[in-house]
Amino acid sequence: RLGVAKPVTDCKSLLDVDLSHVTEEGGTTVTSATETTHEGHLYCFVEGTLPASTKWEVMLPVRTWTQRYMQIGCGGLCGMIHMQVNAASGSQYVAGGEFALAATDMGGAMDGKVFANNPGRRESFAYSAQHLTSLVSKTLIQAYYGQKPRYSYFNGCSDGGREGVMEALRYPNDFDGILAGAPAMLFQFQNSLHHGWLAMSPPGRGPPGHGSSDHGPAAIVTASKLPLLHSAVVRACDALDGLVDGLLSEPRLCNFDPRELLCATEMAAAVVDRQCLTEAEVNTIRKFYNGPVDPATGSHLTVGQAQFGSELAWEGVFVPRGRNQPVMSAHIALAALRYLIFEPNPPETYSLNDLKFTEATVELLRPRHPLLDATNPDLAAFKAAGGKLILWHGWSDEHISPRTTIAYHEALQKQMGGPDQVAAFERLYLLPGVQHCGRGEGMAAIDLVTPLLEWVEQGSAPHAIMTSTELDVPPWMAAAPAVTRSRPVFPYPSLAKYTGQGDANDAANFVQGAPLYTDKTADWAGQSFFEPY
Repeated sequence: RLGVAKPVTDCKSLLDVDLSHVTEEGGTTVTSATETTHEGHLYCFVEGTLPASTKWEVMLPVRTWTQRYMQIGCGGLCGMIHMQVNAASGSQYVAGGEFALAATDMGGAMDGKVFANNPGRRESFAYSAQHLTSLVSKTLIQAYYGQKPRYSYFNGCSDGGREGVMEALRYPNDFDGILAGAPAMLFQFQNSLHHGWLAMSPPGRGPPGHGSSDHGPAAIVTASKLPLLHSAVVRACDALDGLVDGLLSEPRLCNFDPRELLCATEMAAAVVDRQCLTEAEVNTIRKFYNGPVDPATGSHLTVGQAQFGSELAWEGVFVPRGRNQPVMSAHIALAALRYLIFEPNPPETYSLNDLKFTEATVELLRPRHPLLDATNPDLAAFKAAGGKLILWHGWSDEHISPRTTIAYHEALQKQMGGPDQVAAFERLYLLPGVQHCGRGEGMAAIDLVTPLLEWVEQGSAPHAIMTSTELDVPPWMAAAPAVTRSRPVFPYPSLAKYTGQGDANDAANFVQGAPLYTDKTADWAGQSFFEPY
């Protein structure tokens, strides 16, 4: 372990640190520097600005710094700063306050309006804010401790995962190790054709103000039907991975048809609390699973849609609680479509009715592809710099399809010389039953921070990673789950295989198993977006 390094100056002196070298146009300043307590540890908390109305925060441990720096990614369209370290359940490095931490709001806002006709803020969000924040942070670390960090890490999930991969692509020397969870790397497809399809799949319109084109159509499927659907999916497909445990370890093996839940009669369909699906509900759910297809060419327009086993996570995202309630997918799609994705921006009146699910729309995503997407598989410079990348994704992710991350992993192998060459610097872990960036029925408590450190600092490549339910109790739950479960996850495509003996809730009774699904990602309209650019 690295030793603790103490400050060589007081916190307030950082107000005078010169940051003029960070950007040519200026605008990078320190606005405050005060000592504060965070999660039981004393920090020098520094705030400041970057160009394009971008803010940043840096937290420097006063007594516990072990010469490591971690930058935290930002989710959604950002506009806020959360200093929360992901995928670090039980990590003593994090719990001990050993990292200097930093984050930025990337000059964004969740409604996307700040990006309209503002190239500077688009660039800040796309990539520059994270790079500039790393320069600021390392300058402050040098000033406060009298030395640079020995090792620098990036840790983000969702758009934060995209930001991590973007750093590896554009600034391969910024970080020694990058942890990218549920990466929104195919940013444009995800925020247009993916969420737009989920929001617009139900036919028809609701009452004025509810079923408007800003919120998507009135819902056909509501959240009350999701437990019924999920239970049926699990019954049909749970055993396909070799263990009946309520989780789908390989959802791609599942071919469940929601028509199996079709109500037998019109009378049965009219019952309020029916335990069956109407014809309209069946058709809508099929659309969720199948994703958008160009009606003229038959080409799939996304690399992956809602996965079997993820049904309970759909509530509020693209399946509302009530028939005329808005869904998050509509908000996500409109914010990006109106203000960020297209060149030039469409009119302010652009609605989801204007989004066409065709290959022509795919072509409209190309102009800003290099700016916003992080799907270039050429990580040669990052590998040459000694960088290490861990990708992770929950199979039950309700926002970003894990198949996107799989497609990128495959593209890396194609571009970088095959599986063995890629394994020298990258790993992919898929977590059964885990939703977007955590939670879910699966074992979402995982520490990927420690394995990343050991890979970077000791050369010990990660293999089996422990997951559990024990440490992942949300704050709103009164108690831990009735049964504590633990299980290893192995680098993709290997799966954890139950030995057939002992408690199936105990990780000790699992070994590395062979892949159960070996097909490569099928052809789709945007596959060229995973080629070098």
